[in-house]
Amino acid sequence: MLEAHVLSSLTPFRHDNSDDENLDALAGSLQSVFTDRGKELKREIAQRLVPTHNHVRAIHNVVDTRIKVSYGKGVAMLNKACLATEGTICIQQDEIGQAHRAKQVCPFNICVRISTNSTHIG
Repeated sequence: MLEAHVLSSLTPFRHDNSDDENLDALAGSLQSVFTDRGKELKREIAQRLVPTHNHVRAIHNVVDTRIKVSYGKGVAMLNKACLATEGTICIQQDEIGQAHRAKQVCPFNICVRISTNSTHIG
């Protein structure tokens, strides 16, 4: 009942039509509003994307004309060498830590060794 009232208040169409006809008429009356809004949205998108596209294109031109390929390759090689060196250093640090922990002795173990050695000596 409420839906029929809302629909009748929104549509300037006759009430003796079927619900499907009223919905079709309502959709038809809204078509121009949706079309206009769609055009506005396309304009807004174009206003935002075109400057961005032009800026990206300009940056690509700068990169192509001012930065030499050999320089870029050199930076990539340096980065690869730094990563390899960092990996080696991390492995060595882990090995040093493991060796250090293996050589640490607990004071209790020292006392046990001293007492064991003193009983074997005397």
